[in-house]
Amino acid sequence: MSYWIKEIKELLNKVNPWFETNLPLFKSYLDDEKDLLDIFNNKLKLSKEWDSWIIKSFDSDESPKQILSEKTNKSQPEEIVRQLYLIKLVEEYGYPKEYIKCEVWVNFWREKKRADIVIYQNTEYLTPWIIVEAKEPKQRNDIQQLKSYLNAEGSPIWVGINWKDINIFLRPYPKDFEVMPDIPKFSEFEQVKNLDQPTKWIRDIILSRKWKYDDLVEYNDNQTFNLKNIIQDLEELVLANSWVDSFNEIFKLIYAKLYDEYKWERDKTNPLSFKSYVSADVTYNEINNLFERAKKEWKDIFDVQDYIMY
Repeated sequence: MSYWIKEIKELLNKVNPWFETNLPLFKSYLDDEKDLLDIFNNKLKLSKEWDSWIIKSFDSDESPKQILSEKTNKSQPEEIVRQLYLIKLVEEYGYPKEYIKCEVWVNFWREKKRADIVIYQNTEYLTPWIIVEAKEPKQRNDIQQLKSYLNAEGSPIWVGINWKDINIFLRPYPKDFEVMPDIPKFSEFEQVKNLDQPTKWIRDIILSRKWKYDDLVEYNDNQTFNLKNIIQDLEELVLANSWVDSFNEIFKLIYAKLYDEYKWERDKTNPLSFKSYVSADVTYNEINNLFERAKKEWKDIFDVQDYIMY
Protein backbone atom coordinates (compact mmCIF):
# COMPACT_ATOMS: atom_id res chain seq x y z
CA MET A 1 0.00 0.00 0.00
CA SER A 2 1.40 3.38 -1.05
CA TYR A 3 1.92 6.16 1.47
CA TRP A 4 -0.78 8.28 -0.16
CA ILE A 5 -3.33 5.45 -0.13
CA LYS A 6 -2.57 4.85 3.54
CA GLU A 7 -3.02 8.54 4.30
CA ILE A 8 -6.36 8.64 2.45
CA LYS A 9 -7.67 5.63 4.38
CA GLU A 10 -6.50 7.06 7.69
CA LEU A 11 -8.28 10.31 6.89
CA LEU A 12 -11.50 8.50 5.90
CA ASN A 13 -11.33 6.54 9.15
CA LYS A 14 -11.12 9.82 11.04
CA VAL A 15 -14.20 11.07 9.24
CA ASN A 16 -16.03 7.82 9.98
CA PRO A 17 -14.24 5.03 11.90
CA TRP A 18 -16.31 2.36 10.12
CA PHE A 19 -16.17 3.76 6.61
CA GLU A 20 -14.94 0.50 5.00
CA THR A 21 -17.91 -1.51 6.29
CA ASN A 22 -20.46 1.31 6.22
CA LEU A 23 -20.02 2.33 2.60
CA PRO A 24 -21.36 -0.66 0.65
CA LEU A 25 -22.85 1.63 -1.99
CA PHE A 26 -19.33 2.70 -2.93
CA LYS A 27 -17.49 -0.54 -2.15
CA SER A 28 -16.01 -0.89 -5.64
CA TYR A 29 -14.31 2.49 -5.37
CA LEU A 30 -12.91 1.88 -1.90
CA ASP A 31 -11.60 -1.62 -2.64
CA ASP A 32 -9.51 -0.51 -5.60
CA GLU A 33 -6.37 1.50 -4.77
CA LYS A 34 -6.27 2.99 -8.26
CA ASP A 35 -9.86 4.21 -7.88
CA LEU A 36 -9.01 5.73 -4.51
CA LEU A 37 -6.09 7.58 -6.04
CA ASP A 38 -8.16 8.73 -9.00
CA ILE A 39 -10.88 10.01 -6.66
CA PHE A 40 -8.79 11.72 -4.02
CA ASN A 41 -5.36 12.43 -5.53
CA ASN A 42 -5.03 16.20 -6.00
CA LYS A 43 -8.57 16.55 -4.65
CA LEU A 44 -7.70 16.39 -0.94
CA LYS A 45 -5.46 18.88 0.78
CA LEU A 46 -4.83 20.31 4.22
CA SER A 47 -5.72 23.99 4.26
CA LYS A 48 -3.46 25.99 6.56
CA GLU A 49 -5.97 28.80 6.52
CA TRP A 50 -8.82 26.55 7.67
CA ASP A 51 -6.64 24.02 9.50
CA SER A 52 -8.92 21.48 7.85
CA TRP A 53 -8.94 18.71 5.29
CA ILE A 54 -10.89 19.89 2.29
CA ILE A 55 -11.88 18.24 -0.97
CA LYS A 56 -12.54 19.87 -4.33
CA SER A 57 -16.17 19.16 -5.18
CA PHE A 58 -17.01 16.99 -8.20
CA ASP A 59 -19.74 19.34 -9.44
CA SER A 60 -19.62 22.20 -11.95
CA ASP A 61 -18.33 24.76 -9.40
CA GLU A 62 -15.56 22.53 -7.97
CA SER A 63 -15.68 24.58 -4.77
CA PRO A 64 -13.76 23.33 -1.69
CA LYS A 65 -15.74 21.29 0.83
CA GLN A 66 -14.51 20.64 4.36
CA ILE A 67 -14.55 17.02 5.52
CA LEU A 68 -12.48 17.22 8.74
CA SER A 69 -11.22 19.96 11.05
CA GLU A 70 -7.88 19.08 12.66
CA LYS A 71 -8.41 21.74 15.32
CA THR A 72 -11.89 20.72 16.51
CA ASN A 73 -11.82 17.12 15.19
CA LYS A 74 -15.27 17.79 13.75
CA SER A 75 -15.96 15.69 10.67
CA GLN A 76 -18.46 15.90 7.81
CA PRO A 77 -19.13 12.25 6.85
CA GLU A 78 -22.09 13.25 4.69
CA GLU A 79 -19.65 15.17 2.49
CA ILE A 80 -17.83 11.93 1.62
CA VAL A 81 -21.21 10.39 0.71
CA ARG A 82 -22.04 13.37 -1.45
CA GLN A 83 -18.69 13.41 -3.28
CA LEU A 84 -18.72 9.66 -3.95
CA TYR A 85 -22.26 9.86 -5.29
CA LEU A 86 -21.26 12.77 -7.51
CA ILE A 87 -18.56 10.52 -8.98
CA LYS A 88 -21.15 7.81 -9.69
CA LEU A 89 -23.39 10.38 -11.39
CA VAL A 90 -20.56 11.47 -13.68
CA GLU A 91 -18.66 8.22 -14.29
CA GLU A 92 -21.42 5.59 -14.16
CA TYR A 93 -24.54 7.49 -15.21
CA GLY A 94 -22.78 9.83 -17.63
CA TYR A 95 -24.10 13.19 -16.40
CA PRO A 96 -21.78 16.05 -17.39
CA LYS A 97 -20.38 17.95 -14.41
CA GLU A 98 -21.61 21.13 -16.09
CA TYR A 99 -25.20 20.00 -15.37
CA ILE A 100 -24.59 19.48 -11.64
CA LYS A 101 -24.51 21.90 -8.72
CA CYS A 102 -24.31 21.44 -4.94
CA GLU A 103 -25.99 23.28 -2.07
CA VAL A 104 -28.61 24.94 -4.24
CA TRP A 105 -31.60 26.76 -2.76
CA VAL A 106 -34.76 25.18 -4.17
CA ASN A 107 -38.33 26.54 -3.82
CA PHE A 108 -40.93 24.38 -2.06
CA TRP A 109 -44.23 26.18 -1.95
CA ARG A 110 -43.65 29.09 0.46
CA GLU A 111 -40.27 27.94 1.74
CA LYS A 112 -36.82 27.31 0.40
CA LYS A 113 -34.56 24.34 1.08
CA ARG A 114 -30.91 23.91 0.24
CA ALA A 115 -30.52 20.72 -1.79
CA ASP A 116 -27.29 18.73 -1.47
CA ILE A 117 -27.06 17.88 -5.19
CA VAL A 118 -29.11 19.17 -8.10
CA ILE A 119 -28.82 17.77 -11.63
CA TYR A 120 -30.35 20.24 -14.06
CA GLN A 121 -31.94 19.60 -17.42
CA ASN A 122 -29.45 21.94 -19.11
CA THR A 123 -26.63 24.34 -18.27
CA GLU A 124 -28.98 27.27 -17.80
CA TYR A 125 -29.66 25.87 -14.32
CA LEU A 126 -33.38 26.67 -14.38
CA THR A 127 -35.17 23.32 -14.23
CA PRO A 128 -34.00 20.51 -11.90
CA TRP A 129 -34.09 16.94 -13.22
CA ILE A 130 -32.82 15.03 -10.15
CA ILE A 131 -32.38 16.27 -6.58
CA VAL A 132 -30.30 14.31 -4.07
CA GLU A 133 -30.35 14.47 -0.25
CA ALA A 134 -27.20 13.08 1.41
CA LYS A 135 -27.39 11.97 5.05
CA GLU A 136 -24.94 11.12 7.80
CA PRO A 137 -24.29 7.43 8.63
CA LYS A 138 -26.77 7.21 11.54
CA GLN A 139 -29.56 9.08 9.74
CA ARG A 140 -32.23 7.13 7.91
CA ASN A 141 -33.51 8.50 4.65
CA ASP A 142 -36.72 10.37 5.49
CA ILE A 143 -39.25 8.81 3.12
CA GLN A 144 -42.14 11.04 4.17
CA GLN A 145 -39.96 14.10 3.63
CA LEU A 146 -38.94 12.92 0.16
CA LYS A 147 -42.57 12.23 -0.72
CA SER A 148 -43.57 15.73 0.40
CA TYR A 149 -40.87 17.23 -1.83
CA LEU A 150 -42.32 15.35 -4.81
CA ASN A 151 -45.64 17.11 -4.28
CA ALA A 152 -43.95 20.47 -4.70
CA GLU A 153 -43.13 21.98 -8.05
CA GLY A 154 -39.66 21.20 -9.30
CA SER A 155 -37.65 18.04 -9.85
CA PRO A 156 -39.55 14.88 -10.88
CA ILE A 157 -36.88 12.61 -9.35
CA TRP A 158 -35.67 12.62 -5.74
CA VAL A 159 -32.90 10.49 -4.24
CA GLY A 160 -32.22 9.96 -0.54
CA ILE A 161 -28.82 8.44 0.20
CA ASN A 162 -26.73 7.73 3.29
CA TRP A 163 -23.72 5.49 3.88
CA LYS A 164 -25.74 2.28 3.46
CA ASP A 165 -29.09 2.86 1.78
CA ILE A 166 -30.58 4.63 -1.21
CA ASN A 167 -34.23 5.50 -1.87
CA ILE A 168 -35.33 6.75 -5.29
CA PHE A 169 -38.70 8.35 -6.00
CA LEU A 170 -40.13 9.48 -9.32
CA ARG A 171 -43.19 11.64 -10.00
CA PRO A 172 -44.63 10.54 -13.37
CA TYR A 173 -47.83 12.50 -12.77
CA PRO A 174 -48.73 15.52 -10.58
CA LYS A 175 -49.32 14.64 -6.92
CA ASP A 176 -48.27 11.04 -7.51
CA PHE A 177 -45.03 9.17 -6.88
CA GLU A 178 -43.44 5.78 -7.46
CA VAL A 179 -40.49 3.99 -5.90
CA MET A 180 -37.82 3.29 -8.50
CA PRO A 181 -34.98 0.73 -8.56
CA ASP A 182 -32.57 3.14 -10.27
CA ILE A 183 -32.14 6.61 -11.73
CA PRO A 184 -31.95 7.21 -15.48
CA LYS A 185 -28.63 7.52 -17.23
CA PHE A 186 -27.83 10.77 -19.01
CA SER A 187 -28.15 9.01 -22.40
CA GLU A 188 -31.69 7.91 -21.46
CA PHE A 189 -32.57 11.44 -20.39
CA GLU A 190 -31.27 12.71 -23.73
CA GLN A 191 -33.60 10.28 -25.55
CA VAL A 192 -36.77 11.56 -23.90
CA LYS A 193 -36.12 15.17 -22.86
CA ASN A 194 -37.93 16.65 -25.88
CA LEU A 195 -40.90 14.27 -25.76
CA ASP A 196 -44.25 14.91 -24.13
CA GLN A 197 -44.21 13.68 -20.52
CA PRO A 198 -40.49 12.75 -20.44
CA THR A 199 -40.80 11.51 -16.86
CA LYS A 200 -43.34 8.88 -17.90
CA TRP A 201 -41.03 7.71 -20.70
CA ILE A 202 -38.11 7.48 -18.25
CA ARG A 203 -40.28 5.48 -15.86
CA ASP A 204 -41.12 2.98 -18.61
CA ILE A 205 -37.46 2.70 -19.67
CA ILE A 206 -36.27 1.94 -16.14
CA LEU A 207 -39.08 -0.48 -15.32
CA SER A 208 -38.58 -2.32 -18.63
CA ARG A 209 -35.00 -3.23 -17.76
CA LYS A 210 -34.55 -6.97 -17.34
CA TRP A 211 -32.73 -8.27 -14.29
CA LYS A 212 -30.84 -11.53 -14.37
CA TYR A 213 -29.70 -13.35 -11.28
CA ASP A 214 -26.05 -12.35 -11.78
CA ASP A 215 -27.13 -8.70 -11.92
CA LEU A 216 -28.94 -9.15 -8.62
CA VAL A 217 -25.91 -10.79 -6.99
CA GLU A 218 -23.69 -7.90 -8.07
CA TYR A 219 -26.25 -5.40 -6.80
CA ASN A 220 -26.57 -7.19 -3.47
CA ASP A 221 -22.79 -7.24 -3.03
CA ASN A 222 -22.88 -3.44 -2.98
CA GLN A 223 -25.65 -3.20 -0.40
CA THR A 224 -26.00 -3.71 3.33
CA PHE A 225 -29.52 -4.82 4.16
CA ASN A 226 -31.14 -4.08 7.51
CA LEU A 227 -34.36 -6.08 7.97
CA LYS A 228 -35.78 -3.55 10.44
CA ASN A 229 -35.24 -0.68 8.00
CA ILE A 230 -36.72 -2.68 5.11
CA ILE A 231 -39.89 -3.41 7.10
CA GLN A 232 -40.17 0.22 8.20
CA ASP A 233 -39.77 1.40 4.60
CA LEU A 234 -42.41 -1.04 3.37
CA GLU A 235 -44.83 0.09 6.05
CA GLU A 236 -44.26 3.75 5.15
CA LEU A 237 -44.48 3.20 1.41
CA VAL A 238 -47.16 0.57 0.97
CA LEU A 239 -48.82 -0.79 4.08
CA ALA A 240 -49.48 2.26 6.27
CA ASN A 241 -53.19 2.68 7.01
CA SER A 242 -54.05 -0.19 4.66
CA TRP A 243 -55.72 -2.24 7.43
CA VAL A 244 -53.64 -5.35 6.76
CA ASP A 245 -51.25 -7.40 8.88
CA SER A 246 -47.94 -5.83 7.86
CA PHE A 247 -45.71 -8.73 8.82
CA ASN A 248 -47.95 -11.32 7.17
CA GLU A 249 -47.98 -9.37 3.89
CA ILE A 250 -44.22 -8.79 4.03
CA PHE A 251 -43.64 -12.52 4.54
CA LYS A 252 -45.80 -13.25 1.48
CA LEU A 253 -43.59 -10.92 -0.57
CA ILE A 254 -40.44 -12.60 0.77
CA TYR A 255 -41.98 -16.00 -0.01
CA ALA A 256 -42.66 -14.94 -3.62
CA LYS A 257 -39.16 -13.46 -3.95
CA LEU A 258 -37.52 -16.68 -2.71
CA TYR A 259 -39.51 -18.68 -5.24
CA ASP A 260 -38.37 -16.37 -8.05
CA GLU A 261 -34.73 -17.08 -7.19
CA TYR A 262 -35.43 -20.79 -6.69
CA LYS A 263 -37.05 -20.87 -10.15
CA TRP A 264 -33.96 -19.24 -11.64
CA GLU A 265 -31.70 -21.92 -10.10
CA ARG A 266 -33.52 -24.50 -12.19
CA ASP A 267 -33.37 -22.45 -15.41
CA LYS A 268 -30.66 -19.78 -15.42
CA THR A 269 -31.66 -18.44 -18.84
CA ASN A 270 -34.81 -16.75 -17.53
CA PRO A 271 -34.80 -13.17 -16.17
CA LEU A 272 -36.17 -12.55 -12.70
CA SER A 273 -39.87 -11.74 -12.41
CA PHE A 274 -39.99 -10.10 -8.97
CA LYS A 275 -39.72 -6.39 -9.77
CA SER A 276 -41.75 -3.28 -10.52
CA TYR A 277 -43.49 -3.14 -13.90
CA VAL A 278 -44.95 -0.30 -15.95
CA SER A 279 -48.29 -0.48 -14.13
CA ALA A 280 -49.39 -1.35 -10.60
CA ASP A 281 -51.80 -3.98 -11.94
CA VAL A 282 -49.06 -5.80 -13.87
CA THR A 283 -46.71 -5.62 -10.87
CA TYR A 284 -49.37 -7.08 -8.58
CA ASN A 285 -50.34 -9.84 -11.02
CA GLU A 286 -46.72 -10.91 -11.63
CA ILE A 287 -45.79 -11.03 -7.94
CA ASN A 288 -49.03 -12.66 -6.85
CA ASN A 289 -48.50 -15.26 -9.60
CA LEU A 290 -45.08 -16.03 -8.07
CA PHE A 291 -46.80 -16.37 -4.70
CA GLU A 292 -49.38 -18.79 -6.11
CA ARG A 293 -46.66 -20.92 -7.72
CA ALA A 294 -44.66 -20.86 -4.48
CA LYS A 295 -47.67 -22.18 -2.55
CA LYS A 296 -47.86 -25.13 -4.93
CA GLU A 297 -44.13 -25.81 -4.75
CA TRP A 298 -43.84 -25.42 -0.96
CA LYS A 299 -47.07 -26.63 0.59
CA ASP A 300 -48.39 -26.26 4.16
CA ILE A 301 -46.88 -22.82 4.74
CA PHE A 302 -49.79 -20.71 3.49
CA ASP A 303 -53.41 -21.74 3.04
CA VAL A 304 -54.61 -22.41 -0.49
CA GLN A 305 -56.94 -19.40 -0.36
CA ASP A 306 -54.23 -16.95 0.80
CA TYR A 307 -53.20 -14.21 -1.61
CA ILE A 308 -51.19 -10.99 -1.53
CA MET A 309 -53.38 -8.03 -0.60
CA TYR A 310 -53.63 -5.31 -3.23
